[in-house]
Amino acid sequence: MSAEKIVALGKSVPAEYADAKERIEISLTAVQRRQQPTTAGSQPATTPALLPTSLPTSLPAPLPAPQPASKPAEPRSYQLVLANVGGKTYAWIPGAAPSAVGLCYGGVWDALTAELRDRLVWQISAEKITAISLTAGAERLELAKQNDRWQYTADPLVKIDSAKVSNFLNSISQLQADKYAAYAPAGPADDKKFGLDKPWFTLTLTDVDGGSRQLVVSSEGDDKALNRYAREAKVQGVLVISNDQTGKMAVGLKDFKQ
Repeated sequence: MSAEKIVALGKSVPAEYADAKERIEISLTAVQRRQQPTTAGSQPATTPALLPTSLPTSLPAPLPAPQPASKPAEPRSYQLVLANVGGKTYAWIPGAAPSAVGLCYGGVWDALTAELRDRLVWQISAEKITAISLTAGAERLELAKQNDRWQYTADPLVKIDSAKVSNFLNSISQLQADKYAAYAPAGPADDKKFGLDKPWFTLTLTDVDGGSRQLVVSSEGDDKALNRYAREAKVQGVLVISNDQTGKMAVGLKDFKQ
């Protein structure tokens, strides 16, 4: 890692960096990979002849004495402190003498503060879904697939447009979270904190193998104009999902009727 330029050099790190409200402390341990030993003058192996073409006139040279195994490299530890001051990132090595503070290139802070978790909630195959259940308050919509045709389970006489159901499933086949609001497994306290105890809606998808995915979506978000809190049964933590994605799921019977 290199700095764009050095902004401070002295006995200690200036307070404007050392006492910054936004700081990251990084500790890395690295071990050098051992290289395989090679024998001097060795040649690539060839396929031996079935019988020698001539008898040896002398004894073969003795094999080289075995060499002791090389000692594995000692791990090395590195420490780095970064501070975000005025939208710019500065870094230094703690305890270094002299103390040098460097201005980092753009993007370093965002890269180091990014979540180290996959934000993909699910990736489903629309063709394998055989049942859809959507609950919003007292309203409940249930669709089931029978003989490649979708039916409204509450009233099989209602004609459902299977193409509309397929389009709906394709539109939500890949669900991505914007970020995580909480990393720990969601419990009753989290449900109440994020409004998931009284959800906006709950969507359950069941596939041909009997597996299911269930998404509980809150009517709240850290910015209601942009997103909603959500919880998925197989994903640990509380998710933040964009209104664009949750809006695709807020459907009713009228959206599937012929």
